[in-house]
Amino acid sequence: MRVLLVRGNPRKNGVCERLADLFAAGLKSGGADVADFDVSGVLPCRGCFACKRGGACVLRDIMDSVLPELVSADALVCVSPVYFYSMNAQLKAFFDRCFPLVNGYSYDSQCGCFGTHTAFDSQKKFVSISAAFGRLDGTFDALSQTYRAIAGSMGFDYCADIKRGESVYFGSLGESSVRVRCILGSFEKAGAEFAKTGAISPETISAMQLPIAPSDEAFSKRAAVFWRVLNRE
Repeated sequence: MRVLLVRGNPRKNGVCERLADLFAAGLKSGGADVADFDVSGVLPCRGCFACKRGGACVLRDIMDSVLPELVSADALVCVSPVYFYSMNAQLKAFFDRCFPLVNGYSYDSQCGCFGTHTAFDSQKKFVSISAAFGRLDGTFDALSQTYRAIAGSMGFDYCADIKRGESVYFGSLGESSVRVRCILGSFEKAGAEFAKTGAISPETISAMQLPIAPSDEAFSKRAAVFWRVLNRE
């Protein structure tokens, strides 16, 4: 399997980077050929339609290398922090810049929805990995809906929507916590599973999303400490 791993996280010492590293390690141990790209510096689409008038995108950046990899990949894995309940601007810029691969739209009367004609020869598998400060009580709902819409429009097989909340605990507890170590290990295991089978088991996804705080009250107290410390720095 050839996998395109797209990292949208701008911070390179945060939770997203760590989770992406572990998932990538699992992919490679499982035998996948991984093209790993940091797209946090991708320029935003100008909407100029130059790519549809017989030319290439007028913007010259890493997308020159990413788009051919996306065309040839069997699977796409996207990593993003949750900013204001959705993907961050950097990953959104990546999806906007995929416009050169769009060749039109069509309407399916049976499902009552529009689809996108793309430059892809076959259906690609799709995995999203998202990390957020909050818990799983709605923090990821808008982002999950956006990913499902993108997958449906682009004809992706949406294999896994991996949501890792309580990111504050990874910095404070690190690998001194048995639970955190188990969660981190499950990300590498998930990458290996996906490389070998094209899927991630429900048990592994549950392990990746395992709650850390024993209650909402305990999480709220830990979050308050984090913000007090952050505001003093």
